[in-house]
Amino acid sequence: MKGSAPFYLFGTIGLLLPFLEQDYLVAITTICFLSHYLYLSSHRFKFSYIHPFQIYSAVAIIATFSNLQQEWKVINGLSLGGYVYAIPKYFFTASLVWFWGNFFFFWGFESLPKIKFNPIFYNLKRKRQFTFVFLIAFSIIFSSRFYYIPLPGAIGSFFYLIPIFVIFFFARIGYLFNNNQIINYGYFLMIFHTVLGVLYGFLRFEFIISGLVFVIGAYLGSQKLRIFLSFRYLPLFIFGILFILIFDYFGNNRGQMSYGLDRISELRTGAFEEETTLSENSFTPIDRMSVIAQLSNVVDLTARKEKNYTEETMLPIMTAFIPRFLWPEKPKIALGVWFAVEIGQAIRTENWYNTSINMTIPGHLFLAFGWTGVIIGSILSGFILKFIWLSADFKNPNNLLGGMLGGYLFYIAIQGFGADLQFLVTLIAIFLLFLLADFLTPKNENTLHRPIVAR
Repeated sequence: MKGSAPFYLFGTIGLLLPFLEQDYLVAITTICFLSHYLYLSSHRFKFSYIHPFQIYSAVAIIATFSNLQQEWKVINGLSLGGYVYAIPKYFFTASLVWFWGNFFFFWGFESLPKIKFNPIFYNLKRKRQFTFVFLIAFSIIFSSRFYYIPLPGAIGSFFYLIPIFVIFFFARIGYLFNNNQIINYGYFLMIFHTVLGVLYGFLRFEFIISGLVFVIGAYLGSQKLRIFLSFRYLPLFIFGILFILIFDYFGNNRGQMSYGLDRISELRTGAFEEETTLSENSFTPIDRMSVIAQLSNVVDLTARKEKNYTEETMLPIMTAFIPRFLWPEKPKIALGVWFAVEIGQAIRTENWYNTSINMTIPGHLFLAFGWTGVIIGSILSGFILKFIWLSADFKNPNNLLGGMLGGYLFYIAIQGFGADLQFLVTLIAIFLLFLLADFLTPKNENTLHRPIVAR
């Protein structure tokens, strides 16, 4: 593995942290490790190439900084705001779970040995092919809001994410070849997806995801930051400010909000009123990224019952691999809801539960298998992600299938890769769908597989 020295350095520091028993020192060490990895991995490619783990490391740095904020509030006797369910006495162990989970996650990603294999591959060469893909993506965005078609499991997840992949692909290849038509295709899809997300979405993430993937794709294609000084990006900057202003209000009231244009007036009025009557349980976007409250409850669960929750947290993962058409009565897989119910933070609705609390991937591994699970499970997760990333042949900009698969990895990296280990089930299922698409697409002299050596 290239660049092993930082792992040995921070691994040694990590072994000393239990003797210090200071959660803020664990958080600072985690931030230093993630920042060092982000710098070294970027410097390796002279800042001209990024991969999903670099995006994830940036997300994890912000999450850890938010953890540090919550720990600072406890030290100074301040309110934890929306994290009233946090258990400060377990902050230290929770911080260690987060540090070691990320440490071995990155270790696994960087440790996968070099292998030769055929990448997922299908080139777009003709202009009409790009127009056809644009029309498909536009149709899916439109139908997802107005003519929603329920599809089973990973097929549904894959189908309704296709526009996100296409936006990413168009932004990247458009800027790479300075093709304004392709850039405009991606830009239009991004605006259309964002507008419908604001008007009809339930999650705040739906407001910003298409803009984020467009920006990442544009940077990957151009490799220049100055493109963001263009007037094309002015609406994105303005919307980013507005998103911060409405963030807390929408999160607290989305269950009662209307849809369509009426939502705009509600957001304008409600966000203004919320500013003058801000409750102590409010969240800022940075606060929302903290995971220390969830992890402290993970530690509390294992401490109270003095056992691991292997059966409760892993059996649903195992059954997830059984297609629903073979088992129509298969129970709904909702590990986040199970966790929220266990810690008393699930809000009961008429038909189900409403919660945004999750275990995190390191927390799920700790809850299921203890420290051994955090180490081995994190390494294996890193292996799997690296293998799928390499199979995308992402350095080939014309590769539609590989570009979309790479776009999916960037998409889940922005979300911290997932709320729990269920992300691996979805990831593997979608990867299999890409393999099927790769098998079914015709190959000619422009779209032949080429063996590559893993980078």
